[in-house]
Amino acid sequence: MRGISRSNRRQGRGASGTRAERGGMARENLKQARKAKGMTQKDVATYLGLKERAYQNIEYGTALGSITHWDKLEDLFNVPQRQLRVKENQEK
Repeated sequence: MRGISRSNRRQGRGASGTRAERGGMARENLKQARKAKGMTQKDVATYLGLKERAYQNIEYGTALGSITHWDKLEDLFNVPQRQLRVKENQEK
């Protein structure tokens, strides 16, 4: 990644700024459900059979995730997946 400082890469910032500045919208309902269950991102990733980064991308809203993953998340958190999928700044 040319032109991006090491500290900016660690903080999720690319050449065009932070994830939020690039238009990525976090799925706050998914994050809240995970935290309410007392789970870390790594815990959920393991449950889904994903690498932690892959799950983080789903939670951050930069990756969609498969329908199988959403079915498992719905079962795990006992929250309808339509509610979990809602991104911040998106109409419900």
